[in-house]
Amino acid sequence: MIINENHDHNYEISICKKIISSNTKNFVISPLSAALVLMMAACGAGGENAEEMKSVLHFDPDNSVHRTGIYSMIEMFNAIQASEVKLANKMYIAKDIEIDPDYINLIKTTFNSSIENIEFKNSAETAQAINQWCAEQTHQRIEEIIDPGNNHPYEYLMNMIVILPNEIDGLDIIENNLEKMEPSAVKGTPYQVRLFLPKFKIENQFDLKIPLNQMGIWLLHFKTMLTFLE
Repeated sequence: MIINENHDHNYEISICKKIISSNTKNFVISPLSAALVLMMAACGAGGENAEEMKSVLHFDPDNSVHRTGIYSMIEMFNAIQASEVKLANKMYIAKDIEIDPDYINLIKTTFNSSIENIEFKNSAETAQAINQWCAEQTHQRIEEIIDPGNNHPYEYLMNMIVILPNEIDGLDIIENNLEKMEPSAVKGTPYQVRLFLPKFKIENQFDLKIPLNQMGIWLLHFKTMLTFLE
């Protein structure tokens, strides 16, 4: 995740290592997807909630440079022509909660996103609305991220990032040295390689509460969203 050239990447490294430590199977995770959702919440948070998220995410909602960096990053991904990369996030909040207009505007201008009040008690209609939005954003490639029978609204869609070691058995080295990997390293001299990546499908779910707790976010509870909208 790139906010600016001096951005601290501890969040991405930390959440990856926390999940690696508790998984023995192959998995996919996008720290960026989770970070953007948390940053959107952080922009409306106050008190200890805000301090915890600012500390872990290394993101200050009051810092105009941080906000501009987020918007520029999202625009950069969405403008890629050679291949299709699109970032799409949207907040769904219980219908009986009144949202501050300033917060709605901030989410739009910083994250190129939107907020919609929705009736979570009607799980089938809720799932249909969210799934329809997701299908439209992904050109029908992902048609269901919410189970119609599940009225739990706190779901995360993870995008995939592939990291390839130089050696066939070098993945452990990468996992154990994530904190030493500098994004600036990719700015070196480009060279061509032959890459054969077979088509595959992998799905997994993570409870982000545990790794986020381990990283220092304890008070965040999306069921008490009112605390974010005061």
